[in-house]
Amino acid sequence: VFLSLALLLKERLRLSHIILSAISFGIAVITKENAIFFAPAFVYVVYQKAHEHHKSFAIIKWLAVSGLIISFYFLYALLKGELFPAGFFGSNNPHVSLVATLQEQFVRGENLSFWDKGSDFYKNLLDWLSRDKFTVILGGIAVFINILLGLKKKSLRIPAFFTLLYCLFL
Repeated sequence: VFLSLALLLKERLRLSHIILSAISFGIAVITKENAIFFAPAFVYVVYQKAHEHHKSFAIIKWLAVSGLIISFYFLYALLKGELFPAGFFGSNNPHVSLVATLQEQFVRGENLSFWDKGSDFYKNLLDWLSRDKFTVILGGIAVFINILLGLKKKSLRIPAFFTLLYCLFL
């Protein structure tokens, strides 16, 4: 994810940087599916940094290349016979399923709001606070300041957007 962002933050953004960034992001998503939550921020960075006359082409190129890389994940599972769960298309042999795994990931945890004392987020927050209050509290304050400054100053919107998406993911 950091390599992909570093490539987009070059002083003079070229098409090769956009393609390499998209490849890096695609590999990041394949490696850790949660990286997909940063996709809107990357599209924003491409929009901000691309040449005025090529913004839409740059965005489409970035989305197409990263989407192609990510699609290999599904293609590989399909070729191995592990895309759909057992019982789908008549196959009753028990096996790992990418679709079932992704479905489990999306419904993981209780359906509670983050401030509810029974939520996974709240339990993890209490655990983090018991281990290192200083870092968690200062980090929370920094996130809040980052988002506020990003609203006022255009150059700080990129890190603010990444921070906001990460908080929404949590």
